[in-house]
Amino acid sequence: MAYALGNLDFLFIVGTVFSLLALLFTFDAVAGEREAGTLRINLSNPLPRDVFLWSKLIGGYIVFVIPFLVSFLLGLLLITWQGFPLGEFEIAAPVFCLTLISLLYIAVFFAIGVFISTYLDNAKTALIVAFTFWVFVVLIVPRGAFVVAKLVSPTRTQQAVYMEKTTLRNNLSKDKDEKIGEKMAEAFASSVGIAIRSDDTAAQERM
Repeated sequence: MAYALGNLDFLFIVGTVFSLLALLFTFDAVAGEREAGTLRINLSNPLPRDVFLWSKLIGGYIVFVIPFLVSFLLGLLLITWQGFPLGEFEIAAPVFCLTLISLLYIAVFFAIGVFISTYLDNAKTALIVAFTFWVFVVLIVPRGAFVVAKLVSPTRTQQAVYMEKTTLRNNLSKDKDEKIGEKMAEAFASSVGIAIRSDDTAAQERM
């Protein structure tokens, strides 16, 4: 389950849960009214179709996104109360950008849901199309792109990198030991040579 959907974090909640909820919230925004017959009544009034669609999109988006913002702000207040340095600019700026990107991401799926509902006459068909689109975009495309990237530019596995590091470390240790041995041999040879020369000098002085 975790491999198919990912870990339960902010990225998972926004990228997977809220994108699906946005499509489920909008799949019958227009198709449902068309089936119920209320769409014809609404459009019989002097109401432009673009205003009707924009009202569906903007009004529904505001109603949908308010619980997300409230829960997100409560979470920020909670972690700030626990000592998270949210007041610092280096922390607040990325959090603000992440919030804007999340709202834009949700808005894109919301608009796609309204678009699907606008061009399909049946709410059930709109639900199937919206869910199929969500599965393809959220579940299949990211993991398919990952597989394609591995085929196009294969990367080494963690075990291969670990073995390469171990081999390199062993080679470095071996070279280090050899150099230390050579230095010790040179030092020992020089000390033996000095001792021999001193013995020769002492013998010459006795003579």
